Amino acid sequence: RSLDSDCRLTVCPLQYHGRGDEYYISKLGKGLDSSIRIFWTGKNICSQELTVREAVVFENATNHMPLYWDNFPVNDAEMQNEMHLGYLNGREPDLYRYSHGIISNTMEYCLSSKIPLLTVCDYLWNPVAYDGFSSWHKACKIVFEDDYDKVMPFFDNLLISCLKVENSPTLNEALNDSQQKFFGGDIDGAKAVMADYIGKLSACIEYLETVDNPMIADLEPWVEKQKIAYEMLVSATALLDDNSEDKKAAVRSLLKDYLNHPKTLCDFSLQAFAERMLTL
Repeated sequence: RSLDSDCRLTVCPLQYHGRGDEYYISKLGKGLDSSIRIFWTGKNICSQELTVREAVVFENATNHMPLYWDNFPVNDAEMQNEMHLGYLNGREPDLYRYSHGIISNTMEYCLSSKIPLLTVCDYLWNPVAYDGFSSWHKACKIVFEDDYDKVMPFFDNLLISCLKVENSPTLNEALNDSQQKFFGGDIDGAKAVMADYIGKLSACIEYLETVDNPMIADLEPWVEKQKIAYEMLVSATALLDDNSEDKKAAVRSLLKDYLNHPKTLCDFSLQAFAERMLTL
C-alpha cells in the first residue's frame, strides 16, 4: 500500500463456506486487518441462496463483510456434464448492503459463459429490480440477436444448475397441456400441442446443425443429446396414432440412447412422457 494506496488484499481462507460463525473463520476474520477482504461462497460450496441473514452472521463473527466467490455458472468436477446457460437466482436483492460484492466463477466454456454472466451483470447493476428469467431472455437476445428465437427451444433445456431454477419450462408446459387434453378426451388437441412444440424444436435443430457459431461448437455434445431427445419426442408422440409393438420398440431404443448419453439435458418430464406413452 505504500507503493499504491489503491492496492487491496483478498484472502480465500481454508474454510470458505458454512454458517459463517465457525471457530476457524471467526478466529481468522477477527485477526485480520479490517482492510483485508475475505472470500466466502455462502452456506455451501455451490450455494443455492445467498441471504442477508447469512451475511450478517458472517460479519458479526469475523468483523468483515463477505466478498462472495459465487460458484455460478461454473460446471467443473461432478457438474462437468451440465451446461449452465441459465440465470443467476437466489441472491437476495438487499445483499449489496451487507457484502463487498460478488465475483462469479465461470465455466471453462468462455463463450457459453457470456449468457449467465450477463444476468450476473444485470443483478449487480440493479439487484432490487432484477428478474432472473427476464434477464436471461434479454441476455440471449444480446448474444444471438436475430437468431434468438431459433436457439431458444434448445437453451430452454439447459437452464439446469445448482441454483433453484426450473429446467425446460417450455417443454414442460407443452407436455402438461398435451396430457390434460389427452386425459380429457381431446386427442386431436393433445396432438396439436405436441406438433407445435415439435415443429419449433425441429427448426431449432436445423439451425444448430447449420449455423457457423463458435458458441454452438462448444455445445456440440449437448446438441447431440438434443437430437436424440427430439427423435424420442417425435416417436413417443406418434404412439398416439400407432402404438404397435414395432413403434414402441423404436421409442424404447431411443429412450435407452437418451439415458445412456452422459450430458445433462431436459427435465425428467421428457423421460416420464416417453415411458407413459409406452403404456398406451
